[in-house]
Amino acid sequence: MIRVIVELVPYGNEDQKMVIGSLVLANTMNLGLGLCQYHAVYELKDVDDSFIMVSKVKHMRQDGVWELLRKILNKKPTSKTNMVFNILKGRL
Repeated sequence: MIRVIVELVPYGNEDQKMVIGSLVLANTMNLGLGLCQYHAVYELKDVDDSFIMVSKVKHMRQDGVWELLRKILNKKPTSKTNMVFNILKGRL
């Protein structure tokens, strides 16, 4: 599992930092020869609301974590439901 926390630090002042998003990546299937399927669950905090989105990608482990993050962030989410989040959360 990989966890990414995104913080906003106004003017570099650590006392005022706030979490504005989080991302959890889970390897949900080994497809062989270093190819894996990853699911990403991320929460985006907005001024008025928070919502959870889910995406999945296939990724070669040897391509590294930054390539995995690029794939996830460039992919359109497949779901915005809490049901999918709860299913994935049970697998983590």
